[in-house]
Amino acid sequence: MDIKMDKRLIIYAVIIIICIISIGIGVYTQFFYKDVETNPFMIGNVEPVDNTAVENKEKEETAKNSFDSLFINAVTYTSSNFNNSVIRKEAAKDLVYTSNELSKNMTNKYSMNIHVPALNIESTVANEINKNIEDTFVKKATNILANADSITNYTIYNIDYASCVSGNILSLLIRATLKEGSNPQRIMYLGYNYNLQTGTKITLKDYMEYKNITEATLQNKIDKEIEEMAQKTQNLSSILGTSLYRRDTKNKMYKVENTNNYFYGPDNYVYIIYAYGNANYTSETDIIVF
Repeated sequence: MDIKMDKRLIIYAVIIIICIISIGIGVYTQFFYKDVETNPFMIGNVEPVDNTAVENKEKEETAKNSFDSLFINAVTYTSSNFNNSVIRKEAAKDLVYTSNELSKNMTNKYSMNIHVPALNIESTVANEINKNIEDTFVKKATNILANADSITNYTIYNIDYASCVSGNILSLLIRATLKEGSNPQRIMYLGYNYNLQTGTKITLKDYMEYKNITEATLQNKIDKEIEEMAQKTQNLSSILGTSLYRRDTKNKMYKVENTNNYFYGPDNYVYIIYAYGNANYTSETDIIVF
């Protein structure tokens, strides 16, 4: 009897241990294990979850999803603590203001909603930026108005901008949307970044130093996210059975040293903008946040 009792106790003990292990695995899988879909049986090496990296990724995605809300056609001051020693051209106006504004429609010809910004700063670099803005964006609108009678393709042209001033940083990003007749819509972006203290342009390298991120780390981030977008576009193209804009992931435009379109937002993020509509008839745009 004693031997049988011992065997039963051993069996009961083994069952209880198995149940405890099973419950433990279930709890870990439910709340902590992140690869349950791709590796449900936890075969092979299991990488520890970097909660900080996951949280940062989620915040960056939130920033990307809120990107359009930055375009309010006015400058945002992150606080009253900014460099206000610069000489303004017009004392009563903000450091960035709307210099050209137009909302006009002509039946069967065009529709325009224009908000063109300018830097209200007396400096050589600021004057150069303002001239570049004028040449790039205003001339197109002027051309549409001047040649309205000869327009054969209905044209939609809109311009808006986002601007942020924080400390010595003044950042400006202009977005233009152009639709001409049956041509695909283009969305174009141009960014300008200005140091209020030195009166010079702020480079991407300056932002990297400010955000304490190395070139290698940023390059790896860009390469990874562009590759992911290229793959998503390819998959979607296959599902829809239509041709979508294809990214050349080997293009040198994605190199850090060749990246020149970026914006410093009020959320303390630097937005890198790869605007394919700047050179092509497409509205496709990729945004990298760091």
